[in-house]
Amino acid sequence: MAKHSGSAHKRERSKIQYFREFTLLFRALTRDEPSFASVYPTRIDGAPDGSVLYIYFAGSEGEEAVEAMIGKLILYKPSFRKALSQQVQARYTPQLVFKYDATFEKIQRIEKLLEEIAPSRVEHAEQDGDKQDTQDLES
Repeated sequence: MAKHSGSAHKRERSKIQYFREFTLLFRALTRDEPSFASVYPTRIDGAPDGSVLYIYFAGSEGEEAVEAMIGKLILYKPSFRKALSQQVQARYTPQLVFKYDATFEKIQRIEKLLEEIAPSRVEHAEQDGDKQDTQDLES
């Protein structure tokens, strides 16, 4: 079992707290600006030195729609940073960088590929089963 240093654990807790607070702020924004309701924050990552937080977004309308909303979200970045600085106890508030999260699309592509090869895997399993039955009869 790998041990984490105290500072790595503290950074991880800090990222979780930033994500929780950012999600609450973003939810409040979607109440005021319903156009943002089509996107949602999925995860957060940070630079090793803690100077930058990468906040990833996904949406039901695809990458282009999310990128368009990220363009609008940039206008709210100073307000987000100020609110985060008031909610999260830290020496300084990191810069916020908004990015598109392609993880969901990658998962869908992998599932589609698995569905495409599933029938052939069943056929191979059935053929292997027939061969095994024939070998059992010969013995």
